[in-house]
Amino acid sequence: MQSNAIGVFSQERKIEADMASWPELVDLLGIARTMAVSIPVKDRSYHLRSYKNCFLGSDAVMFLVGTSVAPDATTAIEIGNKMISAGLFSHVCNEHMLENEDLFYRFSDLVTSNADQPLPAPAIVEPPPRRTPPNRPPPTRTPPSRPPLARPTPPSGELSSALDLLSVSRSSSQPSSQASSQPASQPSSQRSSMVAPITDDEAKQFPVVLRRCLEYLASPRALADEGIFRTSGSKNVIDALDRRFRDGEDVDLSDQLDPPVVASLFKIYLARTLQPPFSSKDAKALCEIATSDPTTRVERARAVIAAMSPLHASMTRGIFRMLRQVVESPATKMTSSGLGSMIAPSLFRNMGSVGGQPGVTFLVDNVDHIWPDPS
Repeated sequence: MQSNAIGVFSQERKIEADMASWPELVDLLGIARTMAVSIPVKDRSYHLRSYKNCFLGSDAVMFLVGTSVAPDATTAIEIGNKMISAGLFSHVCNEHMLENEDLFYRFSDLVTSNADQPLPAPAIVEPPPRRTPPNRPPPTRTPPSRPPLARPTPPSGELSSALDLLSVSRSSSQPSSQASSQPASQPSSQRSSMVAPITDDEAKQFPVVLRRCLEYLASPRALADEGIFRTSGSKNVIDALDRRFRDGEDVDLSDQLDPPVVASLFKIYLARTLQPPFSSKDAKALCEIATSDPTTRVERARAVIAAMSPLHASMTRGIFRMLRQVVESPATKMTSSGLGSMIAPSLFRNMGSVGGQPGVTFLVDNVDHIWPDPS
């Protein structure tokens, strides 16, 4: 048992050494574990053959881009191939590297298993040896001597006016990414405060794990954590907390020092609960509303929420009030669109990160209009 744990530890160290030239991606294992609970992983079939517990390459690329791990699909594929080389996931038939297509891939036990369980040793593709160029002195180039260009200097008054005009032009041509869904009269930093908080009587009706996660994720400690939903905590800690909640224990999370642990626990609960906050019908309706006529979509979304049971309506209000607080906190550096990509696969089941992301983003951006405080 001890040798297995040492093997996993050595494998993680190997991943970090292999990624020395990518300092922003040293925690490949953490990214892979976050991806494993964020994108749809299920049994799939192709040409009358079934493949268990697999995901689509296109979903993996969308996750890496949507969570700002990669700036574009090309870079996402490069990162994914580094993960494959490190043994974190592979094509189900070992015939492809990562492609932005509906090809099937499967996470390795290093991602999905506890460190104290037997793990197969994933194959590691060693990076090619770096060629050392011969020690040659660099050629010396003497640039031609040219007289400096004479630049006309406008009078100070004209220069000041030009700078003022440029400043106004820039501010008007670069609107906020959320400006289209935020009324000018309501600053975005105040939107969560315009939503009625969950009362004690309402919270008592929530599942214990949901109530404790919402309390923690809206706390100052969680709202000061950069990329709280984008990074992954310790899988062993997450699994231990998950088991305690499933055993019926009311776990106090206030002493948890790693906010991403609770964020991952929150997503696991949403993905697994038998009573999700949104039914499949409501999730599909809200995602369609999110991309419909902007002049009517808020009212239509409110109608969907109003048709829910009182428990589910208060659960959704509590969830999106917390998500809005995460976006409003400058320390988290989370945008509503990035948060949508991370939460959508768990919150809007069967919609995936692509189909569900617009719905989550829309609800986060308009939380004060969809769940207004009647007082």
